[in-house]
Amino acid sequence: MNQKLKALTDVLVRDVQARFPDFVLEVEPRGRKSAYIYMIAPDVRIWDDADVWDDVDKIAWNQLSRVIKDGYSIMLLPHQPLSAPTRSAPAMLREKPAEWHEEPAGESPPVTGGA
Repeated sequence: MNQKLKALTDVLVRDVQARFPDFVLEVEPRGRKSAYIYMIAPDVRIWDDADVWDDVDKIAWNQLSRVIKDGYSIMLLPHQPLSAPTRSAPAMLREKPAEWHEEPAGESPPVTGGA
């Protein structure tokens, strides 16, 4: 991440943390002049509150002129931690044998094409 993008994301992170001190923020650079800031709320239900969205919009608008002037793109994205079953799904899928790849005994795959 270049220094200008880092400075812009640091200011935005500071503004979000000032309003939402319980949020965990993760900055992910997406290119030379773009980044995502994931806002992880302590409770998923917080995103149901319209006032929260209004506050996020105000924070974004305060930074918009500075970001656009220099051609940068920074997106504030709500993010919620995955539930335990969702987090464990990839591991469960890796452990399950690929039965659909197996052919029943005595059967061969169909021959395609001509000679």
